[in-house]
Amino acid sequence: ARRLVGHGAVVHLWGRRAWQRVRHGEPARAGLAARLPLRQVTAVIESVTAHEDLVSVQLYGHPWVSGEYWPMITPCFQVRAVDDTGAEHEGVPGSGGGSPEGSREFWFWPPVAPAARRITVTVSTLWEAAWAEIDIPGRAG
Repeated sequence: ARRLVGHGAVVHLWGRRAWQRVRHGEPARAGLAARLPLRQVTAVIESVTAHEDLVSVQLYGHPWVSGEYWPMITPCFQVRAVDDTGAEHEGVPGSGGGSPEGSREFWFWPPVAPAARRITVTVSTLWEAAWAEIDIPGRAG
């Protein structure tokens, strides 16, 4: 019998395998400290990392809201990106996070094609959103 795997499981399985590949080779990294102009929270894109088609950002945020009480969400930040080829990517939370502040890694799904040189990263909460344009490290532009 063949077992069907849901979208969420595929995303996390791909991410786990991608991180195993990264351990075998040095990813390209760039420190940014790009503060996003949000009024009700603090958000700073600290760095961007790229290894083949795995691209991620490290986001410092305050506050990280944990809990199951309406209207709170965990984490309180949603991350999305559009690359310069027009492809859209969802930011999948990885390691990190904190309470009430800290850094969390978000990697992008679907994978970012090697042809992409820049991404526009949008960070949003329930109330507001801001974006930053970022060069993908290791990809000549």
